[in-house]
Amino acid sequence: LTAGNFFNLTLPASANTYITASGQVPGQTVNIKVTQGATVGTVSFGAGFKQASGSFYTGSQVASAVDIVTLISFDSTGLYVSNVNNLI
Repeated sequence: LTAGNFFNLTLPASANTYITASGQVPGQTVNIKVTQGATVGTVSFGAGFKQASGSFYTGSQVASAVDIVTLISFDSTGLYVSNVNNLI
């Protein structure tokens, strides 16, 4: 995450994109704009990502949908995930 705080990710067709992170610093917030292609893909996260119980991020399952995924670091060991789906 030392490369920046804003990223664009277009999901490949019918494939899972596995996201890992390293180099985060306390207080860092990173935003990822996730865009679906014509055929929807999925996203999964590596170890160290914390998400709300029973409410894991699932990308919008509509072609050309746009989601925003925010990663929040309070320490250097984990990231909290927050998201907004299907922005129009």
